[in-house]
Amino acid sequence: MQMIADEIREDQTHCLELKMDNAKEFCSVLKTVTFREGCTFHVTKTGIRIIVDDQHCEQANIYFEYPVFSSFVLREDVNFRVPIQELTEVLSMLDGNDVTLKMSYDGFGEPLRVTLASSEDDYIVQASIHTVNPEAVLDFDFNPEEIRAKIKIKPELFRDIIKGLDDTSHALSMRVCSRKFTIISQGDIGKISMNFPSHSELIEKIECTVDTSHSYRVLLIKRMAAALNLSSKVTLCIDVRGVLCVQLAIERPEQQQFFIEFFCVADTENPDDDE
Repeated sequence: MQMIADEIREDQTHCLELKMDNAKEFCSVLKTVTFREGCTFHVTKTGIRIIVDDQHCEQANIYFEYPVFSSFVLREDVNFRVPIQELTEVLSMLDGNDVTLKMSYDGFGEPLRVTLASSEDDYIVQASIHTVNPEAVLDFDFNPEEIRAKIKIKPELFRDIIKGLDDTSHALSMRVCSRKFTIISQGDIGKISMNFPSHSELIEKIECTVDTSHSYRVLLIKRMAAALNLSSKVTLCIDVRGVLCVQLAIERPEQQQFFIEFFCVADTENPDDDE
């Protein structure tokens, strides 16, 4: 990361230029997926998708749709990769809700330029973050028509479940039928089974075309905890392959929502056969 003292030229034509009135929001959401060193920016006319991929075992996607930005100018679709820790460090340099964020990118091989400005203290931070060509990103090809089970669950319930997971438990089993949602873990303290009937106040809705049962590594599930702390809506989906998709919505007062999506492959070492 290189700090730059000179002003970014206002007349320079960038591939991407954007502005957000509250840099803290952008930073808070980005910090929830810092489980790998790098993140990939995929920018189209619909907005920004930030991808963090863990060797095809788990993938996190943050969606910032273009209406959340006060200014969004894109002259061509762009893809680049940056060190996520460096980016969050820059975004954290100025605190407060009055800090605006500007980012620009000039194309392949060029840095991501970040500007933070505090309207209250007249502070300005400018940084240039090195970018690289993005690695191949696994397409989970999550087809809605192949979803076996879908559970809309209260965020506080799923947060408590993850918080209470036994660290010595390797895998977490999820079993879904039309009548209930069951979570099972087993560690040094023994086997824990939690049953949530479809009529529970903590379950908003269960849709299940066929009884479904799969296991997932606890380590991968625990990575969702930070994002869950910000979420107001949680939906769990499991497809025919056993891939788990966790969809999180983050509310913003009178504005467009942020969305975070996690994909997690089933644990083949501890399979939980459908029965």
